[in-house]
Amino acid sequence: MTIDTFRRRRGNIKARSLIDLTNDKEIFTYLHLWFTWILKAGAMRITERLVESFPNEDTFIDLERQEETEEGFIKIHLTASEDEIIPAINDSCYKSDNSLTSGEEDSFDGAIAFSSIRELYQVLGKDKFHCLAFHTIVGNQIIIKSKYLPVIKSVITCLKDLLPRGCYYPIYYSVSYQDSWKCNFLGLLPDVQIPDHVNSSELHIQINITSKNDDAAVNSLDDFEIVFYSTATLPDKVPLVLNEMERAIADPSFSNAALDSFLFSIKEIWMNKVKVLFAYSRGGQHSPEETNKLLTVLGAQEHDKQVLKFWMTGLSTQYKTRILSSSVQQGVQAITKSY
Repeated sequence: MTIDTFRRRRGNIKARSLIDLTNDKEIFTYLHLWFTWILKAGAMRITERLVESFPNEDTFIDLERQEETEEGFIKIHLTASEDEIIPAINDSCYKSDNSLTSGEEDSFDGAIAFSSIRELYQVLGKDKFHCLAFHTIVGNQIIIKSKYLPVIKSVITCLKDLLPRGCYYPIYYSVSYQDSWKCNFLGLLPDVQIPDHVNSSELHIQINITSKNDDAAVNSLDDFEIVFYSTATLPDKVPLVLNEMERAIADPSFSNAALDSFLFSIKEIWMNKVKVLFAYSRGGQHSPEETNKLLTVLGAQEHDKQVLKFWMTGLSTQYKTRILSSSVQQGVQAITKSY
């Protein structure tokens, strides 16, 4: 039998439905359920973001920190979850109204904690907040010791607003001290020992958060006693970006939404300056006079260098690679022309 004859004979046979082929009257119901589940699973894993302009450095950093599984899925949470961390520290937690005890849920809903950077400013006061903010933006390690785990995490989360995404490396809870190259924010329990070289270093600041009255329950943030320990002396002239941030945070005319937009914008402005400085530094050897001229053009001064240097580490790998590739190409072209 030829292929044409077979096709003609098959053409006279009435097509059978999927129900007949599978002998299952509920096949379409099952298919609908499975397709709906696939759409729901995709919606839980993928979110749509409206990008109104060219992606900024924070967006590139988020993309670079995404982790892909063997199945091709993207992990949403890259840091260790509280479910993984809390069992390790439960044995060392103290029983208190606001501390996590063994067997309790890991949810911190309703716990006393800081809700915004402005609230942190109001509770600490101008001087303490200025000290904490300075250490934060220049990249010194912030060590917070307390038995009140929600407060530790909330302080670290609030300070996140002062930094570009690429400069933010927190460890909210740890049962032992972690080096500053691993994290610039570290949460510890009160009995965790800190090395002597860290205690004597000007590149670290330790914050102890305790209850003003151990016998009484903690009902508000005012019931906490917050003590700073640092051997560093703040400079007379602080970075300009810090002055602008503190002025906006202290200004009551700024709503919370306006403050968030301002902090985002001011970080973008200074990250653009960091990009220019990074490209300039990779363009060859430059004299101090040339560097100072560039800083003047960028609207920065000598006391801003510490911030610019630290924020340079927060640039995305994509941007650094592009600048380095351009520098290599320019070098090759210069050598070619010389011959």
